[in-house]
Amino acid sequence: MIKHPHRRRALSTALIVIGGVFFFLAPYNSWIGAVLAILGAAIELIAFGLARRADEKK
Repeated sequence: MIKHPHRRRALSTALIVIGGVFFFLAPYNSWIGAVLAILGAAIELIAFGLARRADEKK
């Protein structure tokens, strides 16, 4: 994992934004929409985990 807290925080912010973009771009009536929504959710969970870990190490 990334040990530098500033890099970890920047990465988590970028992943949250990317996850939000995937949610925004996901079409409603398609299997690709479901895949993008799941991918967006997974990316956001990873990002929140990184942000939480950064806060715990302060």
